[in-house]
Amino acid sequence: MSPVYDEAMTDTRITAISPGSVFLDEAALLACQAHASLAQRFGWIPERTPEDFLPRIDWMTREGEVFGMEDNGHLSGFTGYFIIDDFRNAGPGAYTPDWCTAFSGTLSPSRRETCRQDLIRHLLDRCRGKGVHIHGISTLSHETELAHQLSLWGYGTIVLDAAQPLTVLQKNRSMNPSGGSIQLRRAAPGDAETLAALNDLLALHIGNAPVMMPDPKGMSADEWEQWLKQPDTAACLAFDNSLAVGFIKAEEPQFDVTFTVHDTGTLAINGMFVLPGYRRRGTASSLLSWICDEAETRGKTLVSVDCETTNPEAFSFWRRYFEPLSWSFERRF
Repeated sequence: MSPVYDEAMTDTRITAISPGSVFLDEAALLACQAHASLAQRFGWIPERTPEDFLPRIDWMTREGEVFGMEDNGHLSGFTGYFIIDDFRNAGPGAYTPDWCTAFSGTLSPSRRETCRQDLIRHLLDRCRGKGVHIHGISTLSHETELAHQLSLWGYGTIVLDAAQPLTVLQKNRSMNPSGGSIQLRRAAPGDAETLAALNDLLALHIGNAPVMMPDPKGMSADEWEQWLKQPDTAACLAFDNSLAVGFIKAEEPQFDVTFTVHDTGTLAINGMFVLPGYRRRGTASSLLSWICDEAETRGKTLVSVDCETTNPEAFSFWRRYFEPLSWSFERRF
């Protein structure tokens, strides 16, 4: 049962949640309730229980820091972070996943806002004290008030995580198929050099305006070859005669993909690129259609994707087909 908070009580303080803390179970419950709220909007996301969140939050207490707002012996909210040595190619940064920030639904709007404000202030103070000057945080897409507060506090949106049931994507096979000159073919380890060359062009695109990610790098041919040999990976190449004009890749959801889609029934798209001259001609849609067929062959029921929000071509394409589940923000200070 969810703890009920007396709005008249003011015995609140920020407390550290350490491994084995009595507050771990309450933090896991709050995280599960946030997931359940998102599931009310998108009933097709995988179901979760507090036990699904408990080991993740416990991991965070060991690898980073977790702290909560203690309110008369209960948690009214919590958050945490761990440090990534090279956060988005910009040096050390603290990161807060979408499963590591949650607030009680029983709080009044003003108390909820204050709780968020105090916890984020404490988190930023802790980061600065450790010499970390970047903080990234992911929030569930229905947490619009938190997203608004983050924007007021100097955070900018950087990444969208989205998904769609395979049945919905299959119904949208109106995804403009490309012209007859484009052929699609499953990528094999022997295509590693071709994929690396396209990946280098993608890195160049991400490094230029308006994305401007510092020092972007694609996978090398050796990395592509090893990646393609893994049993859960899939990639497709698009050709115009003998010219490789695009690719798409997908695999099981990795750690950096929103936890809302982590499930054996999910195929996660984590890369796509089409040469500029072949955009708006149905090439990307054909590559997505290929991934949908691959997902169906593998018995998947959900397809997910994550992309840079500052990449206008990619963002507008994925939003056409997928529903936002999580937004990621970044602040440098």
